[in-house]
Amino acid sequence: MNRAHLRRAARKIREGELQNYIHHWPEVPVDAPMERGKVYHYVFHHDPWCTVYDGGGECNCDVEITKHAEPKRS
Repeated sequence: MNRAHLRRAARKIREGELQNYIHHWPEVPVDAPMERGKVYHYVFHHDPWCTVYDGGGECNCDVEITKHAEPKRS
C-alpha cells in the first residue's frame, strides 16, 4: 500500500466507516476462550491524535480493544 491508501484507510477507521458493520455483532470479553468453529474479530479503537493515523507510526495512545463473535451463517 502506498501512503495515499494508508491515509484513506486511516480516515475510514477514524470516522468509523469500517467498524459500523461489526457493532451489531455480540461483544465477547477479550480474555474469554475461543470456541471451535466460531469467527472472532478484534477491533482496536485508537484515539484521534494517535500516530498510527499519520501513516505507519507506532501507537502512542491508550488503545481500547473489543472482541466480537461473528454470527453463524446459514
